[in-house]
Amino acid sequence: MEVTKQISRSCHKVPRRDIVSWNSMIDGYKKCGKMEIAYEFFKDMPTKNVITWTTMISGYDGAGM
Repeated sequence: MEVTKQISRSCHKVPRRDIVSWNSMIDGYKKCGKMEIAYEFFKDMPTKNVITWTTMISGYDGAGM
């Protein structure tokens, strides 16, 4: 749980989120097994790319969803 709190704190420190920072946040939550939080970031992303989609698909696959 501590890792997800660190990710959340880091997220709020980023003054301007670009696609790399969004993808990094999603990947961090995915690696912690927090796909519901990763999905919330995914929904809020203004622009998605192939890395975004691959991260989400691999996260759901890893979670057996």
